[in-house]
Amino acid sequence: MELKDIIALFDEREPADIKVVNTSHGESDFREAVIVRWDDGGAAPDPDDGGAAPDSDDGAPTPAPDDRMVLKLADNGFTDPERIAMWERLAEEYRKQGCYCPRFLRTKDGRFPRVEYKGHRCVVYGEEFARFRSADSFDAAVVSPYGKFTYLNELLRLNARIAAARLDFTDLPSAWCLFEIFDPADAVDEVTENAQEWLACAEKLPEQFQEQVSRIWTRWLANREYLKARYSALPTSVFQADLNSTNVLLDDVGRFAGLMDFNLAGRETYLNYLFREVPFVFGKEDSTSAPDPDKPSSLTREILQCILHAITVVREDYPFCEAEKDLALPLFRCLFPLWFTSVEQLKEATGEAGIRAALDDAELAQTMDIDFRAYMEGRMSEP
Repeated sequence: MELKDIIALFDEREPADIKVVNTSHGESDFREAVIVRWDDGGAAPDPDDGGAAPDSDDGAPTPAPDDRMVLKLADNGFTDPERIAMWERLAEEYRKQGCYCPRFLRTKDGRFPRVEYKGHRCVVYGEEFARFRSADSFDAAVVSPYGKFTYLNELLRLNARIAAARLDFTDLPSAWCLFEIFDPADAVDEVTENAQEWLACAEKLPEQFQEQVSRIWTRWLANREYLKARYSALPTSVFQADLNSTNVLLDDVGRFAGLMDFNLAGRETYLNYLFREVPFVFGKEDSTSAPDPDKPSSLTREILQCILHAITVVREDYPFCEAEKDLALPLFRCLFPLWFTSVEQLKEATGEAGIRAALDDAELAQTMDIDFRAYMEGRMSEP
């Protein structure tokens, strides 16, 4: 099917401009985003026909609409009409919280159809062209002048309110899922995949490190089994689940305005979501370098500081339950010792002291005694 014919499924006008951006992730995950622009002054599509409304009564900021749309085509294991309908519903829930989200656009007959395109059987859907700029397009001096994003606390509180809403309209998991898989093509969940990669790397280290490697791996397996037996007691909601700076929208002066890109969204336990998103929300994406053995700081301690800050912020909007207070420490000990950051630490470590520091940091994450309950109950302030 030709691109012009796919565009015509949404709007019969002749586009003035078309820009195609390939966002594929390997042969098994084909994706394209097509930015379509009209310049004939036509009105924005009627929301009753699946289009974007020029105004909103849901409390979200609503600048004047642009006569553009983003057409998305995907052929992978986690994009289908059912999931897109879930994203559409979730975006509405975020709008209820005063968060602008580009509206999902259906075809003129109200569908998210599949089409043959470039040798792929793609599901196709549209999105309103975002009315705000993404945070990554701003200068760092504007959005992170002191090493963390200026919109951090507002974003944390937004997702705390989403968590407190206990949304239950889907059983489809988010990409942060633990003890289950997000993409049917995955063999294991991401946390286990990271841990297995860590072990493969660690087993190649010289013999003098293998006793510690074995101790870390045995402890990680035990921590994982302990958590797995109790994990289902944690409450869930449905989250956008991809809060990196390319998906956070800011107004002209850099204030938080909204979110876009829901393709990793799904049902999730708030504690797992909170812990795993926090390093990215803080702007810690690049904190994967090996720890300096001459300095007391470590990646484990950096991540912990981020999490404790987040807990002190969100507890005003989110009442942590007993299961969350009980399982926060086991979850931390399962997630972070062998997370992707630990894998990168180990790969980048050089010399005996550097390798030992990386292993010690992983072991620290398994053995720290952290009173998460005290932070969740407001009996302890951010350190």
